[in-house]
Amino acid sequence: MSQFSFEFSYIFLLLPLFWFCFKRCPAKSVAIYFPYIHILISKKALKSRWVELFKWLGVVSFLIALASPVVVTKYENIKKSARDIMLVVDSSKSMLDKGFDDKDIMKSKFRAISEVIEEF
Repeated sequence: MSQFSFEFSYIFLLLPLFWFCFKRCPAKSVAIYFPYIHILISKKALKSRWVELFKWLGVVSFLIALASPVVVTKYENIKKSARDIMLVVDSSKSMLDKGFDDKDIMKSKFRAISEVIEEF
């Protein structure tokens, strides 16, 4: 069973600080006067919503990354009366050697080991 949590969940307490700073400390922009400014202002209003959305998306993503999300997996120990066996088989080129079995001279070491494993 897996569970999703954050290592440093108290980092999310910084979110109101960012919100307060965005509301009370706006960025100052240089004022430039243009003729027909009303056309630019109408297009800027639509753009500023996207900028605001991406700004908050960036802040929230940054805080999630700082909070260090982790997946916690719970393991259950099952007690059984058994033995763990690990079988290591050499798979190098030397396992292709032949001529060591009296019954089948063409049998390779790897094929012989495979037969022993199947019988096991």
